[in-house]
Amino acid sequence: MNITSRRIWSALLCWMGLVPFAHAGTPFPERLIDDEAFNPTHIAVADLDNDGDQDLIVVSGSGDELFEGVVDWYENDGEDQPGFTRRGLGALNTPGAAAIDVGDINGDGLVDLAMAVSGAKALGLEWFRNNGGTPPTFTHVVTETPPLSNTNVFLTDLDGDGDIDPVLPSGWLENDGALAPSFTYHPLSAGKVATSFNLLDAADMDGDGDVDLLGRFAPFANPSYAVGLFLNDGAASPTFAAEMATSVISQDQLGPFEVHAADIDGDGAMDILSRTSIVLRWYQNNGAPSPEFAQMFIAGPYEGGGATALADLDGDGDPDYLIRDTGRIIIYENRVSAMGAWFMDEIAQEILPNDNARGIAVADMDADGDRDIAAIFSPSGGTNNEDVVSWFEQGGEFIPDLTEACLQADISGNAVVDGADLAQVINNWGTAFGDLNGDGTTDAHDLAFLLANWGPCFD
Repeated sequence: MNITSRRIWSALLCWMGLVPFAHAGTPFPERLIDDEAFNPTHIAVADLDNDGDQDLIVVSGSGDELFEGVVDWYENDGEDQPGFTRRGLGALNTPGAAAIDVGDINGDGLVDLAMAVSGAKALGLEWFRNNGGTPPTFTHVVTETPPLSNTNVFLTDLDGDGDIDPVLPSGWLENDGALAPSFTYHPLSAGKVATSFNLLDAADMDGDGDVDLLGRFAPFANPSYAVGLFLNDGAASPTFAAEMATSVISQDQLGPFEVHAADIDGDGAMDILSRTSIVLRWYQNNGAPSPEFAQMFIAGPYEGGGATALADLDGDGDPDYLIRDTGRIIIYENRVSAMGAWFMDEIAQEILPNDNARGIAVADMDADGDRDIAAIFSPSGGTNNEDVVSWFEQGGEFIPDLTEACLQADISGNAVVDGADLAQVINNWGTAFGDLNGDGTTDAHDLAFLLANWGPCFD
């Protein structure tokens, strides 16, 4: 059946309610690492032993103040089908970590780990200094900060002096650059515009060479939360301009659960991806010295929640978005620079059937040139000491080439131009939302374009 005949047939099936969803690609086969993990909560990927391959870091927590959280790492042996050796890295002062980041904190060329901790036993930032060796050993260091409980941590050179500064929601720790570094605490404040601030990412948002902050704050003027941009003034001991009118990028009654900075459209300026409980959006940076952001829709109400990752999974140079749903991982493939759209790939539902992913990370685990998925998850019906650490091997390009025009007409993002897309055009007639040809209005031209591309976008 040729593409025209198939689309006509698909149109008839659609009106009968019989068009199936067309899945893309093939599943990622699971490579089990550990099926006796105890309540893992966070996962990260880094070359801890400096041998050129990617190791895994897993933080486990009891949730009980009577017990300590534990950090383990899994050493990659570097084989074509790598094996992993579990090694204890150390215990936390608290029942677990709220967040984890990796980087060379003391400038010795080795990857260290930082943990944001919270709870009654929290003393501040907990980090593990990598001492090197085969295998490496680690020294547990606690740096007290007021307030002591924190929910997030980023390792970045915030003051531009060449060393890594830990950044927390409550403040940032200025690294003195020593091999056994000391830190000076600088509080962060939302200033005149907000009652609270929660740090969510750090990146150079205005292109001036220093690191700015992104977060969620509650403005005084509105009870809902907003995505806020806090620009670094570039001083040796920087301050952040939270009072700027452009700092309030968007507001949502429920507020963003997470915010990521990334160049989504490939124009060299850092854009923003935001997730609330009901919608995924991205905000296009206009690249100006005082940047302004245009809100763009990705999906909503979207599927998934909880563990997420933003990484170039398909190797095309732009960041894709992964989010776990019950029993699967959903992939939103970024095709903004090429086609002005995102494509939701549900093939990853095969990755974790009936299981609950607690954390996901993306890295080339087998050094074959493509990105794989590492995950910690709870098997259906399992117990806390039967949780699983696995990685899922990508076999190359997991999404086939799609017809560009078809993808443009696929408003709903399921790789089929069907009744759902037709309904969007009809329901938004005369507005800009269902506009497919870029003239700013949904009209007969868009209807004709949609019908011309009716049916599955790939064979």
